[in-house]
Amino acid sequence: MPLCSSYGGNTFAPRVVPDLPGLHNKLRTESGPASVQPDEVASLLQNIQQDLEDYEAQIYPLERLRQEKEHLERYATQLQFLLSPFRKVPDEILRRIFDDCCDTNSFQVFDCDRCDSNSSDSVDLEHSIPTSALTSKPAMVVSSVCSRWRSHALSMPAIWSRISLEWEGDPNEDGYCDDECAEAFSPLSNFLHRSQQHPLTVNLKIEGWPFLKEGVLHPWLAQLFGQISRFRDFSFDCNGTFKELLDSAGISLPSFPVLTRLCIRRSIDKEYLMPFLDTTPNQSLRSQETLDDVHQGFNHLQLSHMDFFPEVADIGNLFDRCLNLSSLRIAVSSWDSRSDLYPTSPSRLEILAVRFRYKDSHDSRSVFPFLRLPSLKSLHLEKPYDDQADEDISGTKLNFKPFMVFVKQSCFQLTTFSIQQLFISDANLVHILIHLPTLQNLTVDDDGIPPNAAPYHHNS
Repeated sequence: MPLCSSYGGNTFAPRVVPDLPGLHNKLRTESGPASVQPDEVASLLQNIQQDLEDYEAQIYPLERLRQEKEHLERYATQLQFLLSPFRKVPDEILRRIFDDCCDTNSFQVFDCDRCDSNSSDSVDLEHSIPTSALTSKPAMVVSSVCSRWRSHALSMPAIWSRISLEWEGDPNEDGYCDDECAEAFSPLSNFLHRSQQHPLTVNLKIEGWPFLKEGVLHPWLAQLFGQISRFRDFSFDCNGTFKELLDSAGISLPSFPVLTRLCIRRSIDKEYLMPFLDTTPNQSLRSQETLDDVHQGFNHLQLSHMDFFPEVADIGNLFDRCLNLSSLRIAVSSWDSRSDLYPTSPSRLEILAVRFRYKDSHDSRSVFPFLRLPSLKSLHLEKPYDDQADEDISGTKLNFKPFMVFVKQSCFQLTTFSIQQLFISDANLVHILIHLPTLQNLTVDDDGIPPNAAPYHHNS
């Protein structure tokens, strides 16, 4: 094999020059024993094989050079990471970023009917058992970037203690695939372990029946309920009561020694609240339904915040019993005109959020005449409910006259005022601001309001 003067390596002249047209012609036309020349074909094949070996010998060093080049490029890319500005971020700031980013680690369990082997839609085991993406678990994500991030993440139990569990559907008649999906439950165990003894923030939503074969509670729920004594912030959304769920699982009624915030998203009654109010020294109760008969028999002095959908008479009862209430969020719809009710004057309420439920501008249906809040510092008028699909809620109008009655009779020193997706004219907005001389922060959000119904401009 001769040397190439310009390359400095071995080169060669091919022994065989492919003649595809000639070969194709022979394949199409020639036939019979006389047309076949075995010795000539064998010689060509032998020369072709030698040419292929020579080509491979020439390509091999070039392929190695290409691999070395790619390796060097990868090294250069990773070397540049040492110059990344983020590597200069101090550890305490990095930990603050982790704490802000890792707000909720979400787990989801869905119906396992796809495990049925007789189904025509075959799926692999990975997609037939309850799983959820890592992207919904920010604590797991940040701990997987590098050893520095992992070290910080593992030393921060707070970012592992914020857990959301959503259950949807019922198991099939054979129950869930207990053995197959057991490994899918290990991530929650890791989160509970890495949270150490830090108080837990738990958001639990159950649609269906969260039990496996023979009435065994789902492993994720069993693991969470084993940590009830650590619940500090608990949101519960279920078809039944929390007590019914515990009774079905054979769990004794627990106590909540560190619970400070409770969010119940269904209609509540005395049985619903009993496990919480009697065992919690300082909590924040939330609900989107009327309190009904729960006023009697509970120590409402412990409540500092409430979020509920009251009847008009509940407003006065609420302030009479919740003397330490400092924050209130109410959802309002239709209010009957009641001449026998007088404005209530709680002494400590500093934050009020009013969420409008229906598009109704009749003055007699306003909540504001029943309120006198001299200690109020922040007032938020919020957009109508998004779940009113059968009603046009765009351009819901603020009841201006009763609202001004509320402002004048309260005589508060308001510092923060926001209006979200509620129609109000420029003149009325200016009139309101004239009566708020202590105001420091104003936000008016008109997103979603038709242009012809919103004569005011966005302010912040």
